[in-house]
Parts: sequence; structure tokens; C-alpha cells
Amino acid sequence: MKYEVCVLSPSGPRPKEALAYVSKNTTLLQIAKIVNQTESRISNHARSIHGPLEIEVKFHLPEIKPVRNRVFGMGATYYGRVFETNVTFEDAANSLKNQGILLRLRKDDRIRLTFKSRPSTPDTQFKVHHELEVEVSDFDACHAILQGLGFHPKQVYEKWRETFIFDETKLLIDTMPYGVFLEIEGQKPYILTIADRLGLKWEERILLNYLEIFEIIQSEYGLPFNDITFENFKTTHLDIKKYLPLLYADKVLM
Repeated sequence: MKYEVCVLSPSGPRPKEALAYVSKNTTLLQIAKIVNQTESRISNHARSIHGPLEIEVKFHLPEIKPVRNRVFGMGATYYGRVFETNVTFEDAANSLKNQGILLRLRKDDRIRLTFKSRPSTPDTQFKVHHELEVEVSDFDACHAILQGLGFHPKQVYEKWRETFIFDETKLLIDTMPYGVFLEIEGQKPYILTIADRLGLKWEERILLNYLEIFEIIQSEYGLPFNDITFENFKTTHLDIKKYLPLLYADKVLM
């Protein structure tokens, strides 16, 4: 005869690994060991739902052409330029941002729903977060589903993005309504090497996302709008170079 040992998790339904089977002759010490092993598996399962880590840094580009030429000169593969429309969502209590969570629906040449969350240990050198992403077929339908689940659209932001791949690393030239940036995404050693090869100053790296950068610009300029669209910035003349020191990682972390 076998008995089932179940370790209950307060966080919700238990994974299949939570079940262990013992015989009537199993000692309490053996059961305790089984429980410890099972709890460890549950912990690993909980960590896995955060998704893989995405590691990146960004740099402001006063000029696009010199950096693009250096990227091509390294032998990077070019994957084209696309226009993005992004919509971020919040819950009824507007609590996602405070939890370090980004829920985003993106449309470019594909449509993707993305969930991002910050890791338990902060990183001062790189922008690091967990990311889960799924491709969907219908932007409007997914938008409606999210609203039906109780989320509401919080902010829209647009950009043009050029994508390059070099040495398993993404190099993304992003033209935002308020400026142009290079995002380098990959493993930390590759990011450091590529930034150095492109002549970028590490002390000028930016770890903020584009929404956080906009918050600083919005505060400094007293902008009356919330959506980061090219239409909204059409009559807004700003010099982002004046505020770059506020964006640099070392300044933000002080």
C-alpha cells in the first residue's frame, strides 16, 4: 500500500511535482526529507513562471549614421526597420507599475503580448528583467480580452525600430518621438564588448525604459499629454541633450 504526501503551497495550485508517494513503513525522517525535496521543486517551479531574463542597456545617439556605419562595419546582420505601436495596461488599482510589472501589447510586423517583471536582485550595471512573450493574431481582439479581464489601457508609445544581430546580440536603433537610442540586448560580456567596439561610454549607459525616460521629460517640460506619439510631439520642441545626465545609470542610482 502507498500513501500520498502532498505539500500545499499558499500561493495557489500546486504543480505535479508536489506529490510524493511513500509506503506505510517509511519513517518520519524519510518523509521529512521528501517534504524538503518537494518544497525545493515547488520553489523552482515558482521561479520559472517569471520567465527568462532579458539583459540590455541603451545609449542616446546624437547622430544615427556614424553608429549605424560602425554596426555594419562589425559585420552585423540587418533585419529591417518597422514602426511600433505599443499599449501598456494597468489593473483596476493601478498597482502593476508599483510592483515593477509591465503588461504590454505591441503591434509592428507582428502582434505580441508581453509580461515583464523585475528580478529579486537589482543590477546596477545592466537593465535586467524577466520577460514572457506570446505572439497573437489579432491586436484589437487581444486588446478587448485584456479589458474584459479587468485591465485598462494606460499609455501608448510609438517608435521606429531598426534591428541588427551580431554575435548572438541584438542591436536596436530606436527612433522615439523625443530622441534616438541604441539598445544592446544579450549576454553581459557581449554587451560590454560591443559597447566598447562602438565607442560608447559605459558611464553614459541608460537603464531606464522609454516610459521612465518620458516621465522625466514630461516633468521637466510640463508636457500636458501622456501618450508618447509622434503626433503629440509634432509641435513640441525639446532638447533632450540637456537632460541626459538625469538619465544615466550612475546618476539614477545615486
